[in-house]
Amino acid sequence: RRGAGRQLVERLHQSARDAGLSEIWCHAQLSAQNFYSVLGYKAEGSIFEEAGIDHVTMRYSMVK
Repeated sequence: RRGAGRQLVERLHQSARDAGLSEIWCHAQLSAQNFYSVLGYKAEGSIFEEAGIDHVTMRYSMVK
């Protein structure tokens, strides 16, 4: 809760922009879905199990 996660994701976003990517995605545990939503990610598709934990695909558009 000190902003380290947000800083890490923002740095990832900058690296993706520098690489010319138009979007990125991740498999987020359901418990982290809100974290990604606050950062501008959109959930897509159905919930699925990965490593015995429910996940959802979260997608972020680099184009604003």
